[in-house]
Amino acid sequence: MMDAYNCCFLSRPRRFGKTLLLDTINELFRGHRELFKGLWIDSAEVGYDFKRHPVIQLNMGHARTDSPNDLEKHIVSGLMAVARKEGVETKGEFYDIILGRLLQRLSEKYGTKAVVLVDEYDAPVTGHVENLAVARANGGLLLDFCTALKANIANIRFALVTGVTRFALTAMDSGPNNFHDLSLDPEYGGVCGFTISEFDHYFGDRMGGTLKALIEKGQMAAGAQESDLRERIMAWYDGYNWLGPERVLNPYSILNFFNEMKFGPYWPRTGRPGHLSALIQEKPLDFVQPRLDGYADGELTRAEIGTLEAAPVLFDSGYLTIDESRWVEEGEGDDMGQHELYSLRLPNKEVRGSYRTDCLDAIFRRSPAYLRGLGPRFLDAVSGRDSMAFARLFGDILATITYRRHGDREKYYHGLIHASLIATGLEVRGESAGAVGRSGLVVCLAEERRLVIEVKYRTAKKKEPVADQARERILDAAADLACEAIIEKDCLGPFRLRGGEAIGLGLAVYGRKDVKARFLEEYAARLLP
Repeated sequence: MMDAYNCCFLSRPRRFGKTLLLDTINELFRGHRELFKGLWIDSAEVGYDFKRHPVIQLNMGHARTDSPNDLEKHIVSGLMAVARKEGVETKGEFYDIILGRLLQRLSEKYGTKAVVLVDEYDAPVTGHVENLAVARANGGLLLDFCTALKANIANIRFALVTGVTRFALTAMDSGPNNFHDLSLDPEYGGVCGFTISEFDHYFGDRMGGTLKALIEKGQMAAGAQESDLRERIMAWYDGYNWLGPERVLNPYSILNFFNEMKFGPYWPRTGRPGHLSALIQEKPLDFVQPRLDGYADGELTRAEIGTLEAAPVLFDSGYLTIDESRWVEEGEGDDMGQHELYSLRLPNKEVRGSYRTDCLDAIFRRSPAYLRGLGPRFLDAVSGRDSMAFARLFGDILATITYRRHGDREKYYHGLIHASLIATGLEVRGESAGAVGRSGLVVCLAEERRLVIEVKYRTAKKKEPVADQARERILDAAADLACEAIIEKDCLGPFRLRGGEAIGLGLAVYGRKDVKARFLEEYAARLLP
């Protein structure tokens, strides 16, 4: 990394060791060889000389950034602090002038180029996602700062900028401003976090004592083996993939797990990035059911404040990871080309257990325990083919919504039903392929038992109250259309071909509170003379 590129950028989620990485590089370039004794970098094979370099290290997360002026003052203050510590004189009113002179003076003093390390560079942007004017202005200043780094490359041995997102660096992908993005470079896929081989090497001797403690606490069964414990640790904390040869375990959670000697959601408890919390509050339904497939590298790694999609933000924040990548060909003749597409997934049990709860809390005003208590009642309604009970339950959930950006489109209620069923603890899949089309929602009731739901929405006219009989006719017609869609797309066929049981349910929503459910059996009975 340090020999291959002058200026690099690395994106990783919070608590994955970015600051520790920068501190380590700082000590390395300051020539503190004693700290690295016995490690790979100190081996004869590597031959690293531990030559002393001057280092400028800044942390943008410590700044007050209510305006670009505040941010600029923070940068100037940080640069001047380095100048005082190093005993060099630098003058200037603006940070770019100060930066250039400081780099020159340091290079002259030490007879070698300087190293620049910038941590949490995107904090002045993500901390103001609800105020786009401030966020964009701060982002523009950060872009100018990185441009200033490149302008002084003659006096820079190595520069590394880290953060969670790519907000400010999105515009730095061309010409002389190019920073090499290590985030999805396979060679650096294990830079932060523990790879599986590192886990086995560093924690192997702690497995026996940890297993004993977990058995005593009842978190592992009596007679469990170390292999059972390792498998469970992987299920809880493994699964991150930045295209490296190995998956990566969450370092914060692993360290806390061995310290506490119990399984728990350690990483989610540290909180969410501010911009993610704000986006979930703004459009939680997008986060309950984000698009997970078909992302090109540019879509996944570029972010522009004000036009953010759920999945890329969740990926940067650590709630989604790359499941697989594939190469596809597009175009014809001389225009034929290949590009890589990524599919995403939730990485592990720790994230799955908290992510959806966070989203659902932004939608419903009832407690998670209350909503989960409705799960068995939904199952009873399905087993008894009680469409009135199913509709009543969903109507009750609809009444608990705190999210007030009500939509008047079918997509909104499709997402709301999806969120409601997830909130009850049921496993739900969206947009599953049928024999001749795609079904709306598929609920996994049991191993080989599925409930397929098709949703139809009808807008209510606000200024023209509708009589009860007319409302019933509208709901009946919409429920029939939903059932017809299940039949026409043969949504049940694929499940039945595998020998399983498939149940069809048409769900109609009228306005913001009227709901009607109809099982296919009822629909078929209505067609009989």
